[in-house]
Amino acid sequence: MVSLTTADQILTHFQLDSYLLNNYLLLYAFSFAILASSIAVVIGALLRVLTQIIKSEFRLYLAKGYCIVASEKQEDDLDKLKYLFSSLDSYNKYLLRRMEFGIKNIDKIYSDIIYADAKKKDEIIRSICQYLAGDRLKLAVYLSTLFKVPDTQQIFVKETLLQKLRMIGAFLVAAIPIVVSIIQLISK
Repeated sequence: MVSLTTADQILTHFQLDSYLLNNYLLLYAFSFAILASSIAVVIGALLRVLTQIIKSEFRLYLAKGYCIVASEKQEDDLDKLKYLFSSLDSYNKYLLRRMEFGIKNIDKIYSDIIYADAKKKDEIIRSICQYLAGDRLKLAVYLSTLFKVPDTQQIFVKETLLQKLRMIGAFLVAAIPIVVSIIQLISK
């Protein structure tokens, strides 16, 4: 009884009538519930992606997946090349993460694949998929023999500090606005 009397006195003090309580506060509660559930879903998805990326083998499996998609594409050469280059890029990131060495001239490999004829491209895609399914370093050795890297040149190069800073910068560019908007939301 005391709580009802106190609540009635507070509501009359702030001049809140039943119409305001029933309509506007209910709308505010629904809006807040939708916002809170959306934030929870986004945070959950980001945590899921983050846990997968942290795994050291993630980039290798991603490269294999891209390669499978590239080999199954029949109609468009540009889509095949897009997925093949994504596969090679993921494989290169895998090598950088696991060994701190990556493929030196991956852009030259991309351009050589682009200039190859259609039959040669299909053969390259098929063989890259086969080498990705096998030993983890065989693809790098295959690429060096395929594109005739001389023994005097190295196919692998150590990751530079600038490349590491670019990766960290890209993460921060995406993370800072999210953190700022969450802080603003909480502080309101």
